[in-house]
Amino acid sequence: MSGKDNDEISQRDREPYAKEPTVFKYVVSEGSIFVFDMGDFINEEDINNTNPFTFLSCDQTSGILVENLQQETNKIFSFKAPFLRHNDQVNTNLRFKLTFKDKNDSSDKKITHDAKVVVWSL
Repeated sequence: MSGKDNDEISQRDREPYAKEPTVFKYVVSEGSIFVFDMGDFINEEDINNTNPFTFLSCDQTSGILVENLQQETNKIFSFKAPFLRHNDQVNTNLRFKLTFKDKNDSSDKKITHDAKVVVWSL
């Protein structure tokens, strides 16, 4: 990868159909609203050309349970980051599995990405 670490490569430059799963990493402050925007996971050119991609699901796989995970549109999921003060923690990791589908693809092929959200206490 021309000497660049995965973390140095823009998310929008990643291949949408990567053979190896990509883990997207984010950092957010406790109590703030966090947004998974499909544009971070699918090639922007694909989104702008025909706009065929849609979120199928956003499932939390580990971490403090996020009770308010909601789908805002077919391209956005959001949640309020949990507060950590009561848990005597400085930070915590939340992990999610995001699933997308190309509406123009007649097969059942789904695109999945893993995301890690680090929540920091204020």
